[in-house]
Amino acid sequence: MGGVNPTIQPAAASDRRGVTATIDLDRLRVHIDTGDHMLIKPLTEGRKPGDYGREWTWAYGGRAGTHPRDDYERAADAVVTFLTSDPALDDTARRYRVDHMGMSFEEETNEALARHRERKWRDTAPGT
Repeated sequence: MGGVNPTIQPAAASDRRGVTATIDLDRLRVHIDTGDHMLIKPLTEGRKPGDYGREWTWAYGGRAGTHPRDDYERAADAVVTFLTSDPALDDTARRYRVDHMGMSFEEETNEALARHRERKWRDTAPGT
């Protein structure tokens, strides 16, 4: 990469998938919800000198994941899969953004209106 910070590409790949990540030297901070984040860093623990930092590693909520550093597009996919497979993160701002990436303003508005109508119908339905 010739002098370019190697975290720029995975940060951009993550952003394209709805995961906001800020660069902190050689690490990424994935913003999950207000004040909550997950750190993605080069894997160094328990590695031979030639393998030092060849993989990204992350952990959150008692679970962990890794992926080769030179495959930043699939690493971003792995992070999205990791985050969306945790039901504890379903109601976070991060999950909302991931689920709505690529939607037009009109599509997102129509979805919000449909949710509102459904909630209003449930709240006013007879027998509730």
